[in-house]
Amino acid sequence: MKKSSLFIIVVSIVGIISAFLPWVAGSAYGIDISVTGMEVGAILSIIFYAIAIVVAIIPKIKGKGQNLTTLIVGLLGTAFILFKMFSGDSEGVTITYHYGIYLALITSILLFVIGIFAKKIDGGSNY
Repeated sequence: MKKSSLFIIVVSIVGIISAFLPWVAGSAYGIDISVTGMEVGAILSIIFYAIAIVVAIIPKIKGKGQNLTTLIVGLLGTAFILFKMFSGDSEGVTITYHYGIYLALITSILLFVIGIFAKKIDGGSNY
């Protein structure tokens, strides 16, 4: 197995785990609540991570197809998480982000970076 495929699998598994960790805490009118990624729609990010794992495992998708798919999945995952982070504020509600959403953001960005530099990671020149 190539190094880039192994990195994709490990990063994606960490990303999937992040969906079950606390993402957001909020308080409004004296009521405090904390929610995990699954409670705020992280199933979409799990789908992105699962696609990355499948592409890394299937040998016929190696090379540019794997790199491009990983890059796109990382970009979509990053966009999704940033959208979740910046769409939650409203008047009278205080929102605090927890480690789960930051971990999900980091893993999505890492997938994007691995997609760009996969060939270099595997010991070849990059395109």
